[in-house]
Amino acid sequence: GGPPGTRPVGGPWHPPFMSESTAKADLQRYLQVAREAVLWKLEGLSPYDARRPLVSTGTNLLGSVKHLGSVQ
Repeated sequence: GGPPGTRPVGGPWHPPFMSESTAKADLQRYLQVAREAVLWKLEGLSPYDARRPLVSTGTNLLGSVKHLGSVQ
C-alpha cells in the first residue's frame, strides 16, 4: 500500500506515472539546485576554511565538494 489516504478502498496503490524524460529533467533540476546551494555556502571562504577539518574524522568542505563532483 501507499501513504494513508492515497489508496482507494479495495484497490491497489499506484504511484503517479512519470515518464523517463520527466524523471531525468526533474533529477537534473534537483542536482542544479543542489550545486548552486553548495556554491552559495562556500562563497567567500578562505582556502584555509575550505580545507579545515570540521569533525573528528578530518572531513572538510573541500573534500565534500570533491566527493559531490565525483558522484555526479
